[in-house]
Amino acid sequence: MDVLQEAIITFWQKVISTEFVLTAKISTYIYQICQNKFNSKNRDGKKAVLIDINSIEDTFGEDSTNSEESYTSNSVKLAIFLNELGERCRNLIKDYYAGTSMKVLATKYDYSNPESATAQKHKCLKQLRKKFENTPH
Repeated sequence: MDVLQEAIITFWQKVISTEFVLTAKISTYIYQICQNKFNSKNRDGKKAVLIDINSIEDTFGEDSTNSEESYTSNSVKLAIFLNELGERCRNLIKDYYAGTSMKVLATKYDYSNPESATAQKHKCLKQLRKKFENTPH
């Protein structure tokens, strides 16, 4: 939640700057800010809790309103959907977002190489996104 709030503040500061030119969707831009801030907090040794913003990206769409209630609702859905994934898939996603390298993940989950681990991570995230797409907003 802190990372998201910091990202929105950063975005607002950029918007009011006269030099700012948006070259992507707002949701994509905010997502990238969140990712950078999350990685920065992890590098600095601070604990950061991650909610996959990819799966709730529609919350930041240009024509939607972001209320705390919808954010909480999506967070709960994410937790439920993560639990519905298989244990291996769930743990792979959690380890990845905790900052574990693909090389370490490949070894931990017995994949032949980091590329195989990456492919499996993408499959797991695709399953998770599909669950979000199949639920009413």
